[in-house]
Amino acid sequence: QGNRRMTPDEYRAMCDEIGVSPYRFAEMCGAKPGSRPSWARDGFKSMSVPVAVATAIRVVYAVGTDMNYSEIAAMLREEADVLKSACATE
Repeated sequence: QGNRRMTPDEYRAMCDEIGVSPYRFAEMCGAKPGSRPSWARDGFKSMSVPVAVATAIRVVYAVGTDMNYSEIAAMLREEADVLKSACATE
């Protein structure tokens, strides 16, 4: 699963679930304030969410749900593989 990507729809759904604006979360991940990245916009479908942002939202989402620590640990290992895979393609 080292090549899985997050769609803008998945990203926005997770942001909604944890109660944060997709734009604000993007800014917390380093986007310029007020820049409103295209992948965070409603209806935008042609681009995947940056790998590091997708990892960050998955971690925050996991912590905010009923995942137990062993499930979170497994998810973190999977996310580490995704990030390693992304490094290989840079």
